[in-house]
Amino acid sequence: MSLNGLNNVEVTQAYQGALAEAGGWFLLRYTSRDAVEVLKRGTGGAGEARAAVAQYDETSPLYGLLLYRRRKVLVKYVPEGTSRLLQARVAVHFINISEKFAPHDIVLPISTPEELSDAALASACSLHTAAPSSSSSSGSSRQPKLSWIQEAADEGGHADHAEHDDKSACLQEHATQPRSHAATASRARLLIIAISY
Repeated sequence: MSLNGLNNVEVTQAYQGALAEAGGWFLLRYTSRDAVEVLKRGTGGAGEARAAVAQYDETSPLYGLLLYRRRKVLVKYVPEGTSRLLQARVAVHFINISEKFAPHDIVLPISTPEELSDAALASACSLHTAAPSSSSSSGSSRQPKLSWIQEAADEGGHADHAEHDDKSACLQEHATQPRSHAATASRARLLIIAISY
């Protein structure tokens, strides 16, 4: 179920215009079951886009894009009381929207015009900013620890494998087992310490 109208000149111009200026935005509305067109566009930011959604009389979903703090925010407006059948169609069509306007930074699903607020956008942007920075900072500090743990596990695996292969000398096996248990216990303590960081 594809969404028609996304390749129209008006849609392309609205998209390029929204990206060209801070506060740029546009909204798409359904013209038929599987086709959209530009409803409105502007450069007045979230307030202007919110007013356009509020003035929309039909109880039909809208899609949009808003440039907010240099982030591309996809807006999916599905009014309260929308039938489940239409919600399912919107879910499929939104995949087309996401692909057409990729890359984008944030998806903001709303069911009332009031949800398209500066506070909601700021919150979504802060979550978007926090997620990569926390994962990259913790990921970069955790990476050496995790690779060290992997190396320790590999060393333990080789020792155990060698121990099982060399069953010909019982005396040697008994001599290496206490050392192996001590090494395993030591690795377990280090693993617990590494995980606690």
